Amino acid sequence: MGKLSDLLRKRHTPPEPGAAAEEGVIPSSPVVDFQYDGVGNLLLGRRRYAVGLEWEPIRTDETIKAQADRIQRSGYRRNLHARHGGQAGFASTDRQQRRGAVALVTAARSELLGPRWVGAFRVNEADRFWWVASIRDGEVYEDAILPDEASARSLLMEALDAPDWTRIIAPADWQVTGTVEARIEQVFSLKSGVPLRPVDGRRDMVQRAVILGLIGATCGGMYLFWADMQRKEAERAEEMRRMRDAVVRVDPRSYPWAEAVPIRRFVDSCLDEIERTLFVVTGWTNEPVVCAANGPKGQVSAGWVRSGGRITWLRAATASLPEPVLLLDGGAQARLERLISFPVDEGAEVSIPWTEAEVSDVLLSRFQTLGLSLNLRPRVRTLTTTQRQELRAPVYNRHDLSLETSVGIREYARLLSDVPALVPEALIYSVESGTWTLTAKIHHPPILPLPPS
Repeated sequence: MGKLSDLLRKRHTPPEPGAAAEEGVIPSSPVVDFQYDGVGNLLLGRRRYAVGLEWEPIRTDETIKAQADRIQRSGYRRNLHARHGGQAGFASTDRQQRRGAVALVTAARSELLGPRWVGAFRVNEADRFWWVASIRDGEVYEDAILPDEASARSLLMEALDAPDWTRIIAPADWQVTGTVEARIEQVFSLKSGVPLRPVDGRRDMVQRAVILGLIGATCGGMYLFWADMQRKEAERAEEMRRMRDAVVRVDPRSYPWAEAVPIRRFVDSCLDEIERTLFVVTGWTNEPVVCAANGPKGQVSAGWVRSGGRITWLRAATASLPEPVLLLDGGAQARLERLISFPVDEGAEVSIPWTEAEVSDVLLSRFQTLGLSLNLRPRVRTLTTTQRQELRAPVYNRHDLSLETSVGIREYARLLSDVPALVPEALIYSVESGTWTLTAKIHHPPILPLPPS
């Protein structure tokens, strides 16, 4: 959900003494074979668990259905939901998510994870998909399916900027301080959790009673209805005025996309750098080569796992590079990291971002028309006027974009070259499968703090 940005006040610190994370022992359990269906569910036999829900604070001034209809982020109808604390997680039958299926993030075992936990879980050992989930003090902060390990690790590391986690779940080979390793079935109860319900409350007796009450409403009730509508219209007009006043006070140089390298330049530079760093050595298995960007700076990393080869062969193959290969795990693995820079245009104008709806409509339509696959996931925090008045800094909502292809990665970059406020994250090449994975962020207009009324 991307809601961790407002918690970045201090780096991660170890759990407090006596916290559930220290006391709870991860139990052993038989390995189960989850399968990701590619749209929105983890399948286990005939059971399905919903993942990747769109979590938002429940609005008290409108119905769940009105809230679901008001924002359509990903091109799917939001016709199911699960309530958790003060939030609603929206799901869709368009994603094969079904009434009664459990929202898996709500099935966490609190006695093992504590009140503030985050975890990265591989769906199964034979698949490339990862699930990153997190709850802090009763609120869902992450519930995301990622297409590869690099994207999952990046999202977990972003989460660790928030303080005071009681439990962090991650693979041991990620070498992240303070983590433990666990599978989904070890820390989630597969027989509990919050089930999905229709947003319109079909078959709900309480909703039926409300409908019957509305049918019998008096003229006085109608008057209150219209008066409430007028009040809301006045509030919306005032909100728009405040937004216009606040926008003029924002320095565009502070936007997170202000120093981003253009996507085509990023891909061209990464292709050259990956080619320089890619070495296939006899007796060594290649791990994915990653080219990552952070503004105008970047890093290229490659790894190898020994499968009968010699260290001297690897060192001879990479001797042309100025950076040395680092040996890990007693020589069973090796890693190479290189710092790079991307060419930038000094004084270039900062782009004006598209709205959330524009990002979804333009990109989904464009890629579907061409028959190309695109994973576009909104990370949006919805704020009330009161919450905006309490903000200390702007909130930058965004879409997370990822795509995978074995050919034409430059053509994909060209299709994205007109998208404003796009920040490239990584270009990953898998030597084993011959596929490219491109990840990026597309920011929306900032939500700005409002002065007290």
